[in-house]
Amino acid sequence: HDAAVRLDMLEPLAERIAALGWHVQLHWLASQIEAHAALLQRLPCTLVFDHMARLAGSAGVHQSAFGVVRGLVQQGRAWVKLSGPYL
Repeated sequence: HDAAVRLDMLEPLAERIAALGWHVQLHWLASQIEAHAALLQRLPCTLVFDHMARLAGSAGVHQSAFGVVRGLVQQGRAWVKLSGPYL
């Protein structure tokens, strides 16, 4: 992919911007959210999941990534950007 930030750069970057009150915006696939759930929990800043977190509408609330995103939102640590309904 052509991401501006590699995965190994995410945590150090999040630590630097947390003090500024900034957020990290992620345009990840649901499989990436699921695979990196522990990393997402560690990040000290607010997260914004772009394109509705790329969750599969057909899988509903039963997909693992939905649980990760919901947990972060309920903790007040994340938002979900309502964009990309065509996905």
